[in-house]
Amino acid sequence: MDLPAQIIQTTAWILNRLPNQLSRSTHLKYDLQLDSIDLTLLIVKLEEHFKVMLSAQEIDGIETIADLQNKFQAHLS
Repeated sequence: MDLPAQIIQTTAWILNRLPNQLSRSTHLKYDLQLDSIDLTLLIVKLEEHFKVMLSAQEIDGIETIADLQNKFQAHLS
């Protein structure tokens, strides 16, 4: 499974959703109703899962599943 698909699978698992409910264009705040605390917890769990540490600047720019995929892809490439 490629990394973008792994991000969707893992995010769905963390948020207790079905993977087919998420796509690259899914907005974390507006579509999934994540507040800043929920988003922070999601990112921390993804960082632990993928053994990656994002900077505060990178985290500030995350709004969609595509943003998550791009940030983690940059660290794992």
